[in-house]
Amino acid sequence: PLQAQGSLRGRIFLPSGELLAQSIPCILSSEDARFVPETNYTDGKGWFFLSRLRANQRYSIIVESDGETWATTTTWFFAGREQFVTVMLLPLGPKEALSKSSTVSVYQLQHKPRPDAKRAFEDGQKALAERNMDLARQKYRQAIELDPGYVSAYNDLAALEIDEKQYAEAEPWLRTAMEKDPEAVLPLLNLGIALNHLGRYREAVPILRKNLQLRPHWISPKVYLGIALVETGELEEAERLLLRGVATNTSGLEGALVYLYLGKLYAMKGEREKAISAWENYL
Repeated sequence: PLQAQGSLRGRIFLPSGELLAQSIPCILSSEDARFVPETNYTDGKGWFFLSRLRANQRYSIIVESDGETWATTTTWFFAGREQFVTVMLLPLGPKEALSKSSTVSVYQLQHKPRPDAKRAFEDGQKALAERNMDLARQKYRQAIELDPGYVSAYNDLAALEIDEKQYAEAEPWLRTAMEKDPEAVLPLLNLGIALNHLGRYREAVPILRKNLQLRPHWISPKVYLGIALVETGELEEAERLLLRGVATNTSGLEGALVYLYLGKLYAMKGEREKAISAWENYL
């Protein structure tokens, strides 16, 4: 099994090459669907701290557009091969500046975590990187107690519970995060994933649809919505979504799930050869 690497630092620069002199959220994601995306914040000087990394796994850092200066920027890296991650933000195009369709939520821009809550949150991330789940859980809860509006702490505590297969434990944290910030995309996605694992597919469908509307370029809501639609019998739409996963060469567990559920979908439709082909790809 892959071993946790620990931590890795990175720094974000503006399109002009200047340092980013403000605290902004950046999303750590992975090609492996077992990894639940999490939000990190820069320290006001462009620095950010990454945890939960596994050696030789490919990760991405996503910085959403601010609607004024930079465009949504994705930077890929391999854990264990790099000691430092540099993110050069892309310049904002005129169409993006007009639409502002990919900006972070108003709540995220307005709510800055309390310093003591942020320290507890970062301690939780470090504990998680060391696979000390009890300490990580304690620190995330402490961050929430210190700052009840800290949406990222709710999300990452829920992500921990999802990793531990405690899906029912994750649900209330995610719902609280969404109550505080209805535009927060990660709690929305994670709630859909948790509900899928709980077998509550009909509840998951509208949540994952909303997540897909907010982030149409993300593959994860397409895959998990496709899974929920297979389970609820909406096969035509499910097939379109799962085939998008094939078209984008989705890898890791998420890629395996695409073929597993395509096989199930084709079996339900009586298309035996397609089902066998999909399951062979799954295996």
